[in-house]
Amino acid sequence: MCRCETLGLHSSLPFLSSLYDNGDAALIANVGSLIEPVSKAEYNDRQRSVALPPKLFSHNDQQRAVESVHPQALHSHGVLGRLLDAVRSKDPPLAAGGYSLNGHVKMLEGQRPADVIDKDDGVVRYNAYAELAPTIRKMVGNESSSLLAETFASQLSTALERTETLGSAMEGVQLNNEFGDTSVAKQLAQVARLISTHEQAGMAREAFFVDRGGFDMHNEVTLSLAERFAEIDDALRSFVAELQELGVWKDTVVLSASEFARTLNSNGLGTDHAWAGNHFLLGGSVRGGQVLGKYPRGLRENGPRSEQVLSRGRLVPTTSFDAVWGPIASWFGADEAQLNEVLPNRQRFSSEDLFTQDQVFKVGAS
Repeated sequence: MCRCETLGLHSSLPFLSSLYDNGDAALIANVGSLIEPVSKAEYNDRQRSVALPPKLFSHNDQQRAVESVHPQALHSHGVLGRLLDAVRSKDPPLAAGGYSLNGHVKMLEGQRPADVIDKDDGVVRYNAYAELAPTIRKMVGNESSSLLAETFASQLSTALERTETLGSAMEGVQLNNEFGDTSVAKQLAQVARLISTHEQAGMAREAFFVDRGGFDMHNEVTLSLAERFAEIDDALRSFVAELQELGVWKDTVVLSASEFARTLNSNGLGTDHAWAGNHFLLGGSVRGGQVLGKYPRGLRENGPRSEQVLSRGRLVPTTSFDAVWGPIASWFGADEAQLNEVLPNRQRFSSEDLFTQDQVFKVGAS
């Protein structure tokens, strides 16, 4: 844990700052994608004595790595997909659903496909389903000798029925708070609608993926960053207020994540791809008002306090996303024995490298 006498957040994040002050938000310092702990010297060692995430500064590769939290496995399921699979396999199993507001995403990949929700229209239903439902049931009702045909028929039937059930439940939802017209606000509004139907849907656990791109700021940083942060802050203000009124804020956790941060040095116009960055964790059960992890002691590549600083101001992570997801997985309902399945690289880190549930969540939170 970082002990800081003075801490500042961007001026476009006043609501996030208030959550931190009120004990509902924690910050995570110098976190990034890792396979195992690595020092600056080990990174610079040409013999590569430790394993590094492949193609560290590539958007596509690192998006996949941060969403799977299993960088060395190209076809690994997503971290949320594995977590949902874990709680569904408990004895007794927990009813759990995954929802993406950004199409098909790696993070929710698991044994069961996630529901895809449109940020503008919510659940897009098949308009002719009521009329054609009897015919569809006949089409998919007969068992086929072809495994491919049988699988397709089963998935088609399940998808249509799921769409009708979920769409019907969400149609009657009226939000109590006004959400903005930005992409992230629209996504979080749909998440709030989905959360309000969880009892009707019989869900014990739910996971949601929302996305805000546009941070690849090679040409301009100052104004663009302020604009993006303001959008996120305003959307979070409405979202948290809605969940508080629903009485489920203490049962909700919001984690930010990104494939990598930006270089501390300018390229002349903006910034370039880096590695470790800083993120936030929000929720009514989060032990807020603290910084988890360690900020680097210095920001220069050379000098007495340069242990984590590479060229161009790229920082080697001192905290892995495994450390962050571990206590979240426990809070979500995964058993201790399941944590290594949810986080395949977790055993590569010592207990000092990981966070405990009591460090991250308030006493009794689960």
